[in-house]
Amino acid sequence: MSDKNPAIVLIVDDAPENVGFLHDLLTEHGYRVLIADEGPLALDVVERILPDLILLDVSMPGMDGFETCERLKQDERSRDVPVVFMTARAETAAKVRGFAVGGVDYVTKPVDGAEVLARVGTHVALRRARAEAARHALELEARHRESETLSRLIAHHLKQPLTALIGGLETLHGDMREEPLEPADVAELQQSVGWLEGVSRRMQSTIDGLLLLTEVDRQALDPVPVDMGYALGRAREQLQARPSTREARLRVPESLPRVLGTTAWLVHLWVQLLGDAIEYGGDHPELGVEVDPVDANLVRFVVRDNGPGLSEHERAQAFEEFTTLQPQRAGSRGLGLAVVNRIVSRHGGTLWIAGHPHGGSVVSFTLPAAPASDPPADG
Repeated sequence: MSDKNPAIVLIVDDAPENVGFLHDLLTEHGYRVLIADEGPLALDVVERILPDLILLDVSMPGMDGFETCERLKQDERSRDVPVVFMTARAETAAKVRGFAVGGVDYVTKPVDGAEVLARVGTHVALRRARAEAARHALELEARHRESETLSRLIAHHLKQPLTALIGGLETLHGDMREEPLEPADVAELQQSVGWLEGVSRRMQSTIDGLLLLTEVDRQALDPVPVDMGYALGRAREQLQARPSTREARLRVPESLPRVLGTTAWLVHLWVQLLGDAIEYGGDHPELGVEVDPVDANLVRFVVRDNGPGLSEHERAQAFEEFTTLQPQRAGSRGLGLAVVNRIVSRHGGTLWIAGHPHGGSVVSFTLPAAPASDPPADG
């Protein structure tokens, strides 16, 4: 039995000499032992500490072993704990009754140490194997649900832009077959190509977001100190490739604090928040980043833009993966905020959106602050 995770065995017996022998035997072999000298006390012990196995004497005054076992099996919490009866009775009827009330095995008094160790070890191993199998089944079920969710998200978010892309390409192909092309026609075709590029970028962003959603849900979080100035800088580098970024004005503090998190996820967080603010900020997007330490353990970041903002109804739905926000509306943020919300939540923070009296959106989020003594992680 591993000392790191010892199995807990509850001995229920009113015979001190038997209890002492079993206690020493099981403790010597790495088990953690609890003791109760009567049925009611055993029920109280199980209420406080759930054992991995119960060694239960049949013949006790008052509530005997059979009644105690019945009571244990009526409680959903202790129903699956294996009960091994200890009995001096050799009658088959007593053994049959023990199995009938929920016992899994029995040992005969006076108990033999080797037999007790063998039976206890077997049933503890079986219980842990069943628990592991149940945990694995739940994980498989969760992954299956994630796969179904991803399929629905793909169909939900990509169908409309894909239809628009195909229709636009068909129209473009038809126009290009007309000869000769006038200068006005060429300009119109160039405008159409630009529109199709925008649709393609939105589709790519959606696909990236969907993949990141599943990664954030599945991957274990191992937070390290992250310089948010570095993460924001990486995000700005990625955003430079977007034409709309060239017209944007961004105000950022000279320095940003460090937080505990995953660098790649936090870079994506900034890409999404700044990209949205630029994309939906109108002809001349202006946005600002602010930071406000809440306390020694928490930092609040704020991103403001000068776009038309979101209505109260849209703000309430913005974090839902299946929300349909029409892409032609300037205030629509699509899947991105759902991804950002998931990232912030996995880091133990909170994300919320507010309007501004003079227009625009104010997106705020909190993240755990990194201890001052920890060195920051780089990419």
